[in-house]
Formats: sequence, C-alpha cells, structure tokens
Amino acid sequence: MKKTVVFASIILAFCLALGGCSAVDRMASGAYTEGDAVITEEIYKIDIEWPQGGVIVRGSESAKDISIRETSTEGAELATRIIGSVLYIRSAMPGKEDEAGEKTLMVIVPSDYNYREIEIRTQSANAGLRMLKASRADIETVSGKISVIACDIDDEAELESISGSITVKGNVADYDIQTESGSVEITADSIPDDIDIETQKGIIIAYLPAETPAGSIKAKTEGSFSNDLTNTAKGKHYAFESETGSVFILKNLNKQ
Repeated sequence: MKKTVVFASIILAFCLALGGCSAVDRMASGAYTEGDAVITEEIYKIDIEWPQGGVIVRGSESAKDISIRETSTEGAELATRIIGSVLYIRSAMPGKEDEAGEKTLMVIVPSDYNYREIEIRTQSANAGLRMLKASRADIETVSGKISVIACDIDDEAELESISGSITVKGNVADYDIQTESGSVEITADSIPDDIDIETQKGIIIAYLPAETPAGSIKAKTEGSFSNDLTNTAKGKHYAFESETGSVFILKNLNKQ
C-alpha cells in the first residue's frame, strides 16, 4: 500500500479545506466558470472535489464532448476550470456546502476515449465510475461509498475510504484498495496483474477468473478464509488483508 487509511484521511481533509479556501479566491477572480458546462477541449485528466451528495462519471457511446451538470434547481452550484489538458470540477460554494445541501454531480464523457487519470476526492459523497476507459482511477472518500462498474482501467485503480464500502466490476490491471471499516468486493473480468486490498473490519470478496494463478495469493486475516481457485501457478502479487473480517476468493463464473 502506498499510504495508510489514517494518513490518507488526514491529507484528504486538509486538501479539501485548502481547496475550499483557495476556491473562494479563484471564484472571486473569475478563474473558475460557474454552472453546468460542456467541454469541447481535449482533456487528459479529470480532477474532482465534491464534499457531499454524489459524484458519477459515466461513459456514453453517443457523447462527443464532456458534459457536466448537478442536481441543484436553485442556481449554479458547480464550477469548472481547465489548465492545460486537466479539467478541474469543484463546488461553487466552498465552505457553504451545508447550505447547498447534498448535490449529485453528473459528468458524461465519451466512452471510447482513454483518459490518463480520473481523480475524485469527497467527504461523505458517494463516488462512482461507469462504462469508461482510463489509465488510472484515483478515488478517496471519508464516509462515501466507491464503485467502479464496467470500466477498463489499464494501469491502477487506487481506491480509499474510511467507512464506505468499495465495489469494482470490470477490467482493472492493478487493484490498490484500502478501507477501515467498509467491505470490499471486486469482480475481475480479466486476470489482474496486481492486487493489494486491505481493510481493518470489513469483509473482502474477490471474484476472479478461473485461470487466475492462485499460487500468488497471500491472505492475512483473523476471520474466515476460503479460496475456490485451483490454478496453483505463481508469478503475480495478490495480497488480501482483513484484521477482523473474512476473505473469500471465488471464481468469476462469467469468465471461465
């Protein structure tokens, strides 16, 4: 693991606080544009900070540009900015999120474009990626749930939550997942290059293709452990750790 959950939570809270304060100045100076947006520029990275409610980044076969909207009916609540080829999406009311209520941010992207990175940081907001391609997915929440569904991540999915559950289904080359009290469930449609999953109190369930080299699996838990895979080959790094929960390795019956 690159960092512990506790360390990540401290950094996350610090960054959100700094982002909120500096966003006030940036909004005042006109650096950000408020309101729903359509982005026609070529974007390599999407960087989102959204405190509460929900964040969904979804791929669409019919989309040619990136469209951004949120659920507010009381005027603009989001703000966007492009620096180089990086798209930044923030709350337009930094420091006043409680007044704005729980808003859902929806970002629609072309499903055939492979982004270099999609990064999302939230406090209590649930964060999800759907039907898209990216080299990296980097998502951090404090109490929100994280889900990555029907996505192709050809490098690393680095996902961290303090108390939220984490669910991943699709093609991911490298899983790097941490949660303190949330459970983790992954369903791999292809054999991963690397798996590193750690939770203190949650249950870990991993559905892996039948030919996954089970000899590479190392599990550390005080709870129950089971492994249904029969291929004894090695050569990969698959680490599962749950201090008080259980670890279950099962065959993905849809991928024989």
